[in-house]
Amino acid sequence: MADGSRIEWCDATWNPTVGCSVLSPGCKHCYAMKLAGRLDLMGLPMYQGYTIKMPAGFVWNGRVSLSTEQQLIKPLLWRRPRRIFVNSMSDLMHEALPDATVDLVMGIIARFGCDWHKALVLTKRDERMLRYMSDPETPRRIWTLIADDQVPDAPECPLAPQLPEHREAFIEAGIRFGWPLPGLWLGVSVEDRERLARIDRLRRAPAAVRFLSIEPLLEDLGELDLSGIDWVIVGGETGPRARDMDPAWARSIRAQCRAAGVAFFMKQMAKQRPIPEDLFVREFPLADAA
Repeated sequence: MADGSRIEWCDATWNPTVGCSVLSPGCKHCYAMKLAGRLDLMGLPMYQGYTIKMPAGFVWNGRVSLSTEQQLIKPLLWRRPRRIFVNSMSDLMHEALPDATVDLVMGIIARFGCDWHKALVLTKRDERMLRYMSDPETPRRIWTLIADDQVPDAPECPLAPQLPEHREAFIEAGIRFGWPLPGLWLGVSVEDRERLARIDRLRRAPAAVRFLSIEPLLEDLGELDLSGIDWVIVGGETGPRARDMDPAWARSIRAQCRAAGVAFFMKQMAKQRPIPEDLFVREFPLADAA
């Protein structure tokens, strides 16, 4: 986790869970699993036992778990509002994480997301994401945890001062006024045409802002349905074995975003090439100013 980030579209990263597993072609050269393996070798307890060493490098072993409470409350201690990338080293919607763990993380986001930080939750597990976010019991579980003081807190955190003190009224008000969570931006990764269905499921999920991370962009995605989408991030792959990206693929997405009134953010070209001048567009959704 870092207060400050080299990722251009966020201000900080926060890893309330640790670990992941390879799911689709976009995972092949995942920087997070390589970094987790190196941090394990360096003896960092937080990353020990989550990867295995293969001939081509470190690979996730499928183990995923909740981080420490010290790590969990970190965003509650940041006094300046931040755009926070949740789980740069994991996936909150991973199948190995029980709903209770996701509820706890969402409870922390509820604490800081009323009018403070923005939490950007990005996943490749769109089916679990849609089930979880659409389950009518999900907001009740989250606000019940908060009402029962089961969610870590910090004195600096201005949690919804308009909510009543009585437990049942607090829960009902939280469900009514705090779902979807105001600070929650929900996104899916889309790297090729086979993953386009992730966009459809994202569109159906309740969220304050919906965004796409089209990184690494591995082929021309063709015509996209961007209805219900607020923001699109595009990037090529980097690293020693990076797959190439035709800038025409990114230009097509940029043009479709303009036509649909969707914010477009060009993160990087493949193989660390400079971004062409006409593609150097770094917009944020209008909700970012709210």
